[in-house]
Amino acid sequence: MAALQNIRNHASLLIGIVAVALLAFVVGDLLTSTSSIIGRARSIVGSVNGKEISIMDFNEKEKQFSDIIKQQYAGQQAPHEGDIREYVWNKFINDALIEDEMDEIGMAVTNEEVKNLVSSANHPMLMSIPLFRDQNGRFNPSQVSAFLQFIGMPEESLNDNQKAQQQQLKAQWAYWEEQIKSQLANDKLANLVANAVTYPTAVTDLMDQISSTEKTAVVIKKSYSSANNDIEISDSEKKAVYEKMKKQYFSLENGGYRSVDAIIFNVKPSQQDYEDAKAGMEEMREQIKNADDADLKVIFSDPTSSFAYNNYFRAEKDIETAFQSFAFNAKKDSVSEVLFEAGDFMVARKMADVKMAPDSANISLIVLAGATKEEANQKADSIKKCLNNGEKFEDLAAKHSLDQSTASKGGELGWVKEGFPLGTEDFDAKVFGSAKKGDVLTFNMPENPMTFLVKVNNLTAPVRKAKVLIYGTKLEPSTDTYTDMYNAANKFIIDNNNKEKFIAGAEAQNLDIVHLTPLKENDPYIQILGQNNTREIVKWAWNHEIGAVSGVFEVGDSYVVGTLVNKVDGEYAPLSEEYVAKEVERKAKNEACAKKFAEELANVNDFANADTISIDFSSRSVAGIGREPKLSATISAIGVDEVSKPIVGDFGVYKVKVLNESQSNSKTNVYMLNRDLKSNVANRMFETLRKGADVEDNRSNFY
Repeated sequence: MAALQNIRNHASLLIGIVAVALLAFVVGDLLTSTSSIIGRARSIVGSVNGKEISIMDFNEKEKQFSDIIKQQYAGQQAPHEGDIREYVWNKFINDALIEDEMDEIGMAVTNEEVKNLVSSANHPMLMSIPLFRDQNGRFNPSQVSAFLQFIGMPEESLNDNQKAQQQQLKAQWAYWEEQIKSQLANDKLANLVANAVTYPTAVTDLMDQISSTEKTAVVIKKSYSSANNDIEISDSEKKAVYEKMKKQYFSLENGGYRSVDAIIFNVKPSQQDYEDAKAGMEEMREQIKNADDADLKVIFSDPTSSFAYNNYFRAEKDIETAFQSFAFNAKKDSVSEVLFEAGDFMVARKMADVKMAPDSANISLIVLAGATKEEANQKADSIKKCLNNGEKFEDLAAKHSLDQSTASKGGELGWVKEGFPLGTEDFDAKVFGSAKKGDVLTFNMPENPMTFLVKVNNLTAPVRKAKVLIYGTKLEPSTDTYTDMYNAANKFIIDNNNKEKFIAGAEAQNLDIVHLTPLKENDPYIQILGQNNTREIVKWAWNHEIGAVSGVFEVGDSYVVGTLVNKVDGEYAPLSEEYVAKEVERKAKNEACAKKFAEELANVNDFANADTISIDFSSRSVAGIGREPKLSATISAIGVDEVSKPIVGDFGVYKVKVLNESQSNSKTNVYMLNRDLKSNVANRMFETLRKGADVEDNRSNFY
């Protein structure tokens, strides 16, 4: 009882403790929940009508597409990663919008449809897949079935290498299968929309009537460009024109843009860099003068040299211009003076006396191989016996040569010069030495059991040839020069730390300002500056206020600093923007000209000095005038001897009188007309869907 009474005495304290504990629990749960929500939000790259894509999924799709692109661009420069990311983003939006529409109308792409498309092997999407192209890059339908058969083989029937290859190809096919399904969905929806529209018969009949008529007319024209420089436009007139134009011409689809005035500090070699590089080349010249043949090969084969290792005789026209005189006038083993040309320090050594030899040789090949060198030589001897017995080289090449690219042409390779990379050192000496037209020469490969039979089909007339080796290094800025230029850029922004000072400082130091605009939030790079690290400038611009001055950005071989001069947000670019103001002023002046010209032409009926034009309404423009739809429409609507009212066109004001009309055999192709209409509707479908979509783009939080 004492314990119970003690609890009663401290009831209020206990209630307070329980309340605090309960509150802590609720708050803790709320904080955990909020943290979870915030964490999840931070992982979302974007959404379309509520459908989200996480950073993990986005990166995975980007990697898949990047891997495919690398295969497709093997040996070439692949697209920038920012362009790949842009493609993945737009693909996500497209797929989400198409999926929503198809769900709403109960349409779907079945696995059977994908299977039928693949088995038919004639869809453009299928033809674009690198997996199904031959070595010449052409689509090969047989590779489709062979590929599917291989990836469908049971694993137990494959060796380890085949299993690894199968898994790799399965992963690639999973990607392409998804792309095919996506393309099919797009095609089905586009076809559904396109097939729902067609021109009414009344319209096609009218167009048929118009297109079968030819008219000759005289036209008085007054061009805007000849007069609008003298017209002054008030601010109120500009605002009125802007309001009329903004929806069509100045709409901002991606949330606005930023404008940066930038100064580019190009890092160029200094005078000290020049002197140091020249001194280094003088040292190299001394090495070349004293080097033996083995050392010379090492020196002139240096991959950092600006010139290839051309250790063979060349005609004068094939030798670098700077050393042509040296090559033919210097003594054997002479070393040239150090030259500087087009950014390169160069030095050359003459390797042999000048000789007379054919410039080029036309040759054919038979490529033979055996298990051993002896076996390859035996095959060559057999071929030669056949040649001695009267068989044709072309027939033997087609039958026996391992080089299929030349075998199909009777072994003919075509014209080659000295230095042709056959793989044997005596090729030049034999073919361009004592060989005559019709000779068949044998060449054994030193490193493998392979033999070449070379027929000399023809030789050009002998010319003077020289053998020179050239070593060159490009003049590059030193580390000190880079440091000095960085310090100059950094000093500029310290001394000019706001927009006004920045612009004034550039003018005072005679530094060019480059206008970077429009910079959209997710631009992967700035085109005018190139693709190297310019994304950082875009991110900076979107995270600062007008007047801010940036730090120093390293862009390629330059340093860039900038100041944010404009922020444009909202639905439309404002009239204050330079490109908007120019377009509005041009349009406003044209309208003022149009009003003035229309008044001047209202009572003009003298066509004595007017131009004569012929109109065939199947064409899209008027000869001598250009594309003026209102002019063409007016001429089609009025009769012979009828004079039009002033016609306000896009480029001027016109007044016409029809002289005569005649019927032609031209007819409107209704099928083509409707096909173009359907194609246009299908192409605009996605654009329309995107305009009405709720798209949230968070890419700038991640990239």
